Amino acid sequence: MNGRLPVSRLLRTSLCAFLVVFAALVVSVPTARAAPPLAATSRAFLVGRLGYEGGPYPGGFHATAGSVEVAFTTHPLVLKKKVGKSGDFRIPLSPGTYIVTGCGPSSSAGSTPRCGRPKTVTLRAGEVRHIRLVWMYAP
Repeated sequence: MNGRLPVSRLLRTSLCAFLVVFAALVVSVPTARAAPPLAATSRAFLVGRLGYEGGPYPGGFHATAGSVEVAFTTHPLVLKKKVGKSGDFRIPLSPGTYIVTGCGPSSSAGSTPRCGRPKTVTLRAGEVRHIRLVWMYAP
């Protein structure tokens, strides 16, 4: 004998076909990568409450209706979001730096609402920033 085991032609053909199919499967299967959800990488949220501080005893923070104005520092653009009586708001934004201002309710149609001091807020991708916007300090 020459040191080889006798292998039938059918077994050799089957083994070659298996190897070709296996190689094709390995090449065609993409590598699975764990990627963060798109929303987590491209969005941030500004979440908070709008209201006034002070008033009769015991004072404190009082949520009110009004609006939140978000000025973009990269574009001459202002986003205005109406806020209901609860004072709660949630604004989706792209990561970046913004100037945020809370404004109280208008006293009559067409009147300019009273607004608080602007706050500069920087948001990172996937961040949820919680803020409190005070539009007035009552005695």
